[in-house]
Amino acid sequence: MSGTSKSGRKKIPESIKNLKGTYRACRENKEAPKPEKASMLEPPAYLNAIASEEYRRKAELLDRLGVFKEGDGVALAVYAEAYARWVKAVELHNKSGPLLKDKNGMPVRNPVSYAINNAVETMYRFLTEFGLTPASRCRIKVDTKSTENEWENFSAGDSSSDTSQYIQ
Repeated sequence: MSGTSKSGRKKIPESIKNLKGTYRACRENKEAPKPEKASMLEPPAYLNAIASEEYRRKAELLDRLGVFKEGDGVALAVYAEAYARWVKAVELHNKSGPLLKDKNGMPVRNPVSYAINNAVETMYRFLTEFGLTPASRCRIKVDTKSTENEWENFSAGDSSSDTSQYIQ
């Protein structure tokens, strides 16, 4: 059975490719939607205090990186909610410990551990989507090269560039 149109690696948004330095215009999907920069960085009203604060922190970071676009708010809200669940579960886990005793007195894994793992998996998926994990971030390259064209400087008579290399 051959793959479907959804098999293979997930597509990476052009904004992430630009940050990584791997963008190629010839591979661009000309029909892909091009959302504008997100204008609302405030969290949705339905998030609790912990999730709202995390939403603000990540929205500000993603906005500075230039990857927070219109429509990304729901994905960020899901991440923030998973973060809030993780914080609460860790607090409860720290109070009750990693092991509990069952009705026969035998040690069993604390059920809160499952909630922690579930929240961590959700957070990881969304952090990866936004390029905020160490593995996804290490592939991002910041362009530090000068965008000046030496020939334009030389032909315009700009004395700030070293033109002695062109004179024989």
